[in-house]
Amino acid sequence: MIARRENTKDRLVEAAVELLRAAPGATLKIVLLNKALFYLDLCALRDRGETLTGSPYIALDQGPVVAKYKTRLVDELIERGFATQRDDGETREKPVTLTRKAPKAKLLDEYALEKAREIAKYFSKLTSKKASEISHQNPGWMIAYAEGRGRGNPPKPINMRIAMQEFAGTDPWLESEADPEFESAVAEAEKGPRIPW
Repeated sequence: MIARRENTKDRLVEAAVELLRAAPGATLKIVLLNKALFYLDLCALRDRGETLTGSPYIALDQGPVVAKYKTRLVDELIERGFATQRDDGETREKPVTLTRKAPKAKLLDEYALEKAREIAKYFSKLTSKKASEISHQNPGWMIAYAEGRGRGNPPKPINMRIAMQEFAGTDPWLESEADPEFESAVAEAEKGPRIPW
């Protein structure tokens, strides 16, 4: 499903609701919710050519987060009555909890819902620190962080196409043996003209 600009806010809210719905206790710490959204968008970009939510991400010390996540994500969930955020003052984890049965997603299809369930299941088992460590291995975050917060500058946006390279080593075709048809296609391509650079 294409993340059209006019639906970005609604797509982000729906994606967050589905991630929360799939998490134990319908709760995710804010760091985990941000990471889950980032990886949900990366999966959609890899599988469909466009992110699911259309939301920009920036590189903070904790890893990738939705740009202006407090207003675009948390406040929007709270204003729509879908979630609350606890801030006990003792930790920075600020868990977000689904407060009522949100309406069925209108903008997300079965692919998006299934990915949200998979990703929520994975991230709900992690600590915020571990999720941040994982996201610090993302090449898009590394570049944006080095140019922004890493130099004491304001946070920089993450290039999602670069960020998607994190998945490059996980494609099954890289690990499976080539079939004869593929080998033949490669041999034929190698016969063609070579680009000089």
